[in-house]
Amino acid sequence: MHTEFIIKIIDKQYAANMERNLFYEAEKGYSNLAPAEETLEFILDNRYELGEFLKEIIEADNCESLSDYMADRTCEIFIGINQFLDFNNSEKSGLKEIYVELIKDIYMLCGKVSVAVGDIHGVFKKHTLRMIVYLQKTNGVEIFEKYRKEKKFQEVVCRNYSDAFQTTLLGLSLENMIEPVLDIGCGKNAELLDFLRRAGIRAEGIDRVKGKKGNYFASNWFDVELVPNFWGTIISHMAFSNHFWHHHLRSDGEMLSYSLKYHEILKALKPGGLFIYAPGLPFIEKDLNNKYFSIKRKPIEGISDPDGRFYVSIIKRL
Repeated sequence: MHTEFIIKIIDKQYAANMERNLFYEAEKGYSNLAPAEETLEFILDNRYELGEFLKEIIEADNCESLSDYMADRTCEIFIGINQFLDFNNSEKSGLKEIYVELIKDIYMLCGKVSVAVGDIHGVFKKHTLRMIVYLQKTNGVEIFEKYRKEKKFQEVVCRNYSDAFQTTLLGLSLENMIEPVLDIGCGKNAELLDFLRRAGIRAEGIDRVKGKKGNYFASNWFDVELVPNFWGTIISHMAFSNHFWHHHLRSDGEMLSYSLKYHEILKALKPGGLFIYAPGLPFIEKDLNNKYFSIKRKPIEGISDPDGRFYVSIIKRL
């Protein structure tokens, strides 16, 4: 038995629970997450061999190959379901610890004299409760309220946009692009980033989800410290400002953190540099000091805009 084989079982478990909502009737003690048939069969038929494998990695303090994989996969799934869920590096470490606990629970299960299907369900229920506590601790209670009565997750879609769409919408011009360029929330496909690099422009990207290409910095934007007076152009399409607006509306939102990061981004621009983003942030833009920054707004046509925020903001550092 080896790690790659266990990961294949884990992937089948993810597929089985992909649309299940772990918050559904959780307050009643109900667990909507359940072991897949393949998981049940695997544990029941291979528990001695599985127990030896888990014992070896636990005693060697080497659970990372599994816990890191599950933490990364879980974050990607949660962000895919609701783009406004957020996990910084410290919080992600906490998630890895939850999966280490799950590994230890399964190891203890394998060591029992006899194992029934109900015992495996019990391990999953304990894991579900840990996940609920973790999610509410890291993202607040309010964001999960709408999930409590639905068996399946309702998605808040986060799309990957093509480079052509983004350059047109944001009004980007390769000829006038000020380097270096940073794309905050570049998406796991990093299409705009690749487009800029193919054009010979020095460009870097940040995104919370790891992409297969590994061509950008996979991190939460709060965990990236931007060097002052360095960037020529900072771009963020349907990413940072969209999340900032979301937290502006929430009663338990992280407004201070977003406000501080917004000003850090502005300070990271070199004189003459541009911060180009959409949607707009009228509530904070109105307070910008016109001695240091100028602002242009490019309307986004064809979108209903009751909040007055669907425009492209172009902030220039003077």
